[in-house]
Amino acid sequence: MAEKKKMLFMKLLGIVFLVLLVIGLISSLFLNDTKSTKQVALEKSAPQPSPPITPPPPPPKPYAFKEFRLGMTINEFNKLKPNVTYKNKREYQTSCFVDTTIGGANGKAYFIFDEYGKEPQLSFISVTIKKSDFDNVKDALLTKYGKPTSVSEEIKSNAMGAKFSSIKMVWQNDVSQLYIESVGEKINESQMILFHRKLGKSKQEKKDAAKAEKDI
Repeated sequence: MAEKKKMLFMKLLGIVFLVLLVIGLISSLFLNDTKSTKQVALEKSAPQPSPPITPPPPPPKPYAFKEFRLGMTINEFNKLKPNVTYKNKREYQTSCFVDTTIGGANGKAYFIFDEYGKEPQLSFISVTIKKSDFDNVKDALLTKYGKPTSVSEEIKSNAMGAKFSSIKMVWQNDVSQLYIESVGEKINESQMILFHRKLGKSKQEKKDAAKAEKDI
């Protein structure tokens, strides 16, 4: 009889142990879940770091021929070429010619300065070379500037009505444009042109606009 009571007691003790073990496991899971919920809530409420600010890309620079940059002032130009003779083609425009080289070829550069601000600024450059030097200069431009924005073929004619095919390669950005033509103003010459696209109105254009405003 005593043996049966002892066995019954042991069974009850085992059941109690199992119940306590189950209760402990449930409590542990509940506490962990509560902790995780609170941690997530805290993480959400915590201030989040701001994403890194990417600065805008720098504005494109105007094209340049050697050290002569479109947009430079005439005083800056004079420091590079102090012995230049200028001509006033128009009231608001100053120009000059300079012997030069480009892509290993001899050429003649023509610079135009327009009065856009307090002093004239370089707005236009043309470089004339022999047509036989076109390929060398074209290759030099491809090496420096890469693939052109566009390539086209144009038909030009002279005073006698003869027609000639001319290759035109163009590079451009937001502020300036550069192009080279296999046939320039003369059939035995090629020409490279650079011009500024975003300088303000010239002095003469401002005069014309002011006059038109008074007339209306």
